[in-house]
Amino acid sequence: MYNRGQVLVVYMFILLMVFISVVVLSSRFFKSLRNFTVSDNASKATYVAEALAENILAMPEHKLIDYINNGNCTTDCYLAFEDGADAFAKVELLGNSSSTYKMKLRKDTSSEINLEGYNSGSYVDICWEEKSSITAMYMYESGGDYQIKNYAYNAVSSEYSSTFDVSYPNYSYPNCFRVTASNTPVLIRLRALYEDASVSVIPDPGSPLPNQGYLITSLGRFSETSKKVLVFKRYSIAEDIFDYVLYQKSMDTALSK
Repeated sequence: MYNRGQVLVVYMFILLMVFISVVVLSSRFFKSLRNFTVSDNASKATYVAEALAENILAMPEHKLIDYINNGNCTTDCYLAFEDGADAFAKVELLGNSSSTYKMKLRKDTSSEINLEGYNSGSYVDICWEEKSSITAMYMYESGGDYQIKNYAYNAVSSEYSSTFDVSYPNYSYPNCFRVTASNTPVLIRLRALYEDASVSVIPDPGSPLPNQGYLITSLGRFSETSKKVLVFKRYSIAEDIFDYVLYQKSMDTALSK
């Protein structure tokens, strides 16, 4: 009788351990299933947000301007799928601000800063942290002619030998130089040499930097999951070869080929 009682206790203990194992495994299974479902929903929400952003990126600039002026872009800013996923977006101008404007310069590739409407006599500081050298072409209008002023600066700790000017630390950046707007400002073309550079464009506090392009905010949804995608589309700029086909003979002569 005593042995039979021991066997019963051991048997009940084994059943209890099996029950606990099943509960733990079931909990882990459903948790994994829930995590997989949430992850899958997040992926679908991201995909639909990106799809709508790509649709808007492909639209001509005059349409984007109309969307901004009207305050919405009607059905062009909405996308729906049969599985229940959908997305909506808004388009706004990026710029017209005294905040720092950040841009990524790829080595030997030009980019532009729009200065149309910027105050003559105001400055723009160009700052970066990498050891790249930065060249700048400030273009302005004077007496009906377009002219440029050239700038070329090495980083303070540059390893590259050139006759460029040496930048100076400012705003907690190791490398900066200043472009002062004159006459009727048009734009600044920047180019990074030797390596890529992350450039901060800091406007004069009294002169907000003009608009630089369009900010597209796309929100995708699937089930109870939402994902937001931000895309910046800058204004159209001239090709890199523009830097080489134009030059200035003197400060009093218009640009020539």
